[in-house]
Amino acid sequence: VERSPEGKVIHYDCIMRDYTETKSNIEKIEDSQKQKAVLNNILQGLHDADLDKALQTILDRAGVYLDISRITLFEDSRNHTQCKAIHEWCNASISPMTGRDDFVLNYEKDLPEVARSLMESGSIIINSNDDPKGSKRRFEIENVRASAMFSIYIQEELFGFLCFDECVTNRNWDSDTIAFLENVNRLVSPAPSKRRKEQAIST
Repeated sequence: VERSPEGKVIHYDCIMRDYTETKSNIEKIEDSQKQKAVLNNILQGLHDADLDKALQTILDRAGVYLDISRITLFEDSRNHTQCKAIHEWCNASISPMTGRDDFVLNYEKDLPEVARSLMESGSIIINSNDDPKGSKRRFEIENVRASAMFSIYIQEELFGFLCFDECVTNRNWDSDTIAFLENVNRLVSPAPSKRRKEQAIST
């Protein structure tokens, strides 16, 4: 405070600091800690769980944490021309893809560039402002605004893919969220291989 000889306040001197970057860094650290807690929680939930329950635990906890519309595990047909939903978590008011006997996606007709990306790079990230081109009609039918998909392999053979869909709000996948989705995909990936081994033993 700057005062006159009579003691009256003439003006104030102050220092202003932009807190934006600091706040952003704090939020990133907090989000990273939340992600680690969710992944740790998932791993604890998998202990001693049967395969179906383990898969559902992963999808349920990841879905609640991400607060997205739907997470679906798709299995390819043997010739890799079609796929079908086999496990799923859905948020409230979102229609499931599992349990629909007639629901089979044809890669060439429904998801051409998705199939190419999954085969070539192992993933495809579609933000709300992206145009899914050849898959646009299928996205509109399912009301998908944004999607992130990751290939799942059994040894070197493509099994299918894990799909994270946003059907309610516009979403752009940031690098931290994509890293989290990749970690969830890594947790899901061993399950199909175990399932095949279990089926082989039982037959």
